[in-house]
Amino acid sequence: MNAKETASATERFEGLLAIEALSFDLYEGTVVDPTDTRTIFLATDILRGIHAALSYEAGDAWKVVLYRSGFLWGQKTLRYFVRQSQGAFGAKFEQLGVDAFLGNLATFMNHNGWGLLTIDLSDAIGRGVVRFELRKSIFSEALEDLRDRVDYLVAGMLAGVFSDLARADLAAIEITSTLTGAPASVFLLSARSRIDAVRTLVDSGAGEAEVQELLA
Repeated sequence: MNAKETASATERFEGLLAIEALSFDLYEGTVVDPTDTRTIFLATDILRGIHAALSYEAGDAWKVVLYRSGFLWGQKTLRYFVRQSQGAFGAKFEQLGVDAFLGNLATFMNHNGWGLLTIDLSDAIGRGVVRFELRKSIFSEALEDLRDRVDYLVAGMLAGVFSDLARADLAAIEITSTLTGAPASVFLLSARSRIDAVRTLVDSGAGEAEVQELLA
């Protein structure tokens, strides 16, 4: 797709995600988008409640639960893109350019309230690492009292989307957060074995430069 087609696809996709395009059934208690996909609205209080329940039941493993849930959610998100590509993008999924897909993924995250996502592929080919920044994270807002990395669900979603897209065993990890003083939540995506190798370093509070050096 050329630049004009990409812009048109993005505009069409934004229209599908706009709240004006949703159908509300007060009797059934459902909200459906133009692609007949059900949508839910969650307040930050619900996210706090989910975290509290998981923390009570699973202790520190709440992070693993949310990451795994996010991974499955990410896989479903990619299937959503594939299934709705003709209507949403005006082209088969296989015909979408990289810029169109990444732009619409960021649009999807923004319109669904996860935050403002930017995607950096500059090291994807040379080093096998994809970098993401998430600003205005809904989890950082909901769990601001933790003062720690909290976007495990989003990390899982990114891993799920790109694992299925690349048909590879990938993982993602949040290495900085606005709750720890950074300007944005930063995630790195790479082969699962490489991400597992830097988890201890990240948990110890290492900065992005140090983590990136180990992934070099």
